Amino acid sequence: MTNKVAIVTDSVSCLNKYLVSRNGIRIVSVTFSSRGKVYRDWVDITTNQAYELFLRDPESFATSPPTPMDYVCGTGTIGFAFYRD
Repeated sequence: MTNKVAIVTDSVSCLNKYLVSRNGIRIVSVTFSSRGKVYRDWVDITTNQAYELFLRDPESFATSPPTPMDYVCGTGTIGFAFYRD
């Protein structure tokens, strides 16, 4: 049996895309909302764009951490490896 390790982190870890792709790191998006619109970091919006939204209207800006299911989906089948045997 081969043991496999996956590195999974949320998008707030501030890793650059080169480091992520070079090392096979999996990113799970944090959710931002501003003025009633919802964005997923690294998917719908960049971190810099999210910061600009915050500067424009800090009162309406909010963040939400990934759910446990987001992490399971972000790892593919690795999340289920613990339930074998």
